[in-house]
Amino acid sequence: MNLDPVTVGTIIGSILIALLGSGMFVIKSKEGWKAKGRDEAQSNNVTLKHPVPTIPTREEQRWVAREEYLERWMRADEEISRLWNQFSAERKIWNHEIENVQARLATQSEATSILQGTVNEVNKTVGQLLTLALNRKPATRQ
Repeated sequence: MNLDPVTVGTIIGSILIALLGSGMFVIKSKEGWKAKGRDEAQSNNVTLKHPVPTIPTREEQRWVAREEYLERWMRADEEISRLWNQFSAERKIWNHEIENVQARLATQSEATSILQGTVNEVNKTVGQLLTLALNRKPATRQ
């Protein structure tokens, strides 16, 4: 396995930090070698004296005052009014756009019907010219 110096340094540093952080390293004292942290942790005793202090863990219920309720209600009412006005403005724009599309469709429909009538007349004229060119007997009108 080929390790570069940066990786090796990182591994060694991580191991040292883990040992120092846990407090379980060995030191030499007058009595001899001993593991620091283990003996000291066992010698710490805690006694609770009466009365035992309590810490509130829940927030007590708080009732909303009428003024605060009315203020929040007014803000909500203003926001609803603002949204409704915006919706009305958007609806007017949308209705105008629909009217524009309908007007364009009507114009396009009229142009298409005029074009269809023109095509029918051209077809009729071309048919008559073809009949004359081929010396056919003209069709009788019904």
